[in-house]
Amino acid sequence: MTLESQGSTAQRLTPMKNTFLSAFSLRNQPTSDKRFNLLRNFSIVSISGFAIAVLLLAAFYRRQAQQDLLRSTEEGNVAITHVLSDALLPTYRKYLYTIRLLDNETLLSDQTVRTINQKVVDAVDNSTIQKIKIFDLNGRVISSTDASQIGQDSSESPGFVAAKSGQVVSQIGHRDSFQAINQEITDRYLLSSYLPIRAEKDDNIIGVFEVYRDVTPLQQHIYQTQRVIVLGSVLILSGLYAVLFLFVRRADRLLDHQYREVLASEGRYRLQTDELEQALANLKQTQSRLIQSEKMSSLGQLVAGIAHEINNPVSFISGNIYPAAQYVDELLALLKQYQIEHTAPSETVQEMTEDLDLAFLAEDFPRLLQSIQMGSQRIKQIVAALRTFSRLDESERKPADLQAGIESTLMILQHRLKEQCLKDRSVRPPVEVVKNFSPLPLVTCSVGAMNQVFMNILINAIDALDEYHINQNKVRPAEGTIAEGTIEKAIEKTDNQTELAAEWTPQITISTELSSTQEAVITITNNGPIIPENIQEKIFDPFFTTKPVGKGIGLGLSTSHTIVTQQNKGRLLCVSTPEAGTQFIIKLPLS
Repeated sequence: MTLESQGSTAQRLTPMKNTFLSAFSLRNQPTSDKRFNLLRNFSIVSISGFAIAVLLLAAFYRRQAQQDLLRSTEEGNVAITHVLSDALLPTYRKYLYTIRLLDNETLLSDQTVRTINQKVVDAVDNSTIQKIKIFDLNGRVISSTDASQIGQDSSESPGFVAAKSGQVVSQIGHRDSFQAINQEITDRYLLSSYLPIRAEKDDNIIGVFEVYRDVTPLQQHIYQTQRVIVLGSVLILSGLYAVLFLFVRRADRLLDHQYREVLASEGRYRLQTDELEQALANLKQTQSRLIQSEKMSSLGQLVAGIAHEINNPVSFISGNIYPAAQYVDELLALLKQYQIEHTAPSETVQEMTEDLDLAFLAEDFPRLLQSIQMGSQRIKQIVAALRTFSRLDESERKPADLQAGIESTLMILQHRLKEQCLKDRSVRPPVEVVKNFSPLPLVTCSVGAMNQVFMNILINAIDALDEYHINQNKVRPAEGTIAEGTIEKAIEKTDNQTELAAEWTPQITISTELSSTQEAVITITNNGPIIPENIQEKIFDPFFTTKPVGKGIGLGLSTSHTIVTQQNKGRLLCVSTPEAGTQFIIKLPLS
């Protein structure tokens, strides 16, 4: 299987992952633990509604009954005033013009006033009328069954003013005590009416009557009827409530039964959802492992094949350089001896010697062989690093030198650590690698898998440094028309960024130490951009990546986390702060 096959595998698995995500990622919203109590709410609403209905019905009846009482009693008062007018008008009209001139004391002792009062008392005797007062047009009481009120001024009374203008005004009121015609009465309901007195011929208003009628029995009858209505309504509505209560209680029991079934179903659905989510998580892990397995299998086979193919010719070259160097030394010694013994060579030999620059050739050729020897040794180191990194024959857990694995990984990544021309055509300086290695004992782990972890973290660190360098050197020109001062600002910004880029040197620091808890601690730090907290929380999630499309599928750090935590029972942490930079901390137990 080749390296290109891992992309097709990811494409085949991604639709399946999306299907599971869309099907099972939405959890059912939990049903409220507090069920709607139909019976209680029905009781509250119905009883409140019935009470309001009874009160409104009673108030409506009382209002209508009192209006009817007021109307009928007022008609009786009008009728009695007509009778009194017919009886008193002959005497009252003649007396009306002279009575205005009398003062109150004279008015009280006047015989005509007494005669009028007596006629009024005789006319209303044995009736419900308790008092009658007669006013002149100035509002003075000129006659009253209560003699103490004769002479009083009522010109400002609203009832008198209305009656003077031709209206009849009546109202019902309660009196704790009242001076009636022949006695004082208590706790009575009285209807008082102001009625105009009209002349017989021209129908002009010549005075005003005020009549008080006792309506206590009628008012009490209204109250009694109102109580009967309230009681009857309560009985009827109570019966209706009892019938409805039975139906609602039955419905409430059915609702409670259904609610319990819903809760039970919800519990089952939650359990199924949890199981499906766990299955989805297992599927994602399986997918991640499958893709990474394909990747590492292809990479291991490719690395092993390349290492094997390179090793043979390099071994041939390296093995023949030493005898070749001996042969060259012997030939040069022979040539030197020949020059000593033959001091007069022919002209042809002299010309060839000059053309070849024999002295330079004799001096530089050993150096050339030495360079070839150094190159072959370098190739041997790279091949050894490739073999150490792949470790196809060492998949089981065994004691390993983690520092050697880090060294081999750095050897493989030498081409990324060198000076690079990035996609924005800027040149990123070489990455400075600082190694703070403390002595570490051998750590029992999956050797090849841990080398893969170092590779993933270092590649991510180098990518971060590249992006940081690009962002430092990025200059965005203003769009559209260049405003005043824009060019100067752009030049100043470019100078500042150039100065910043010149001061910043990409750096990766690798530290190893043995902790007090007997754990091997490997810290890989870069001085690139800081990772935001919301991204740090998801940085080890499968398929999560901040790289653009084509740069990665989000499996490197996820796989590294799985290797460290699950395969080797360790911990992998990410800490990113402005003070310390971005750190990936690997903690592994020694065994």
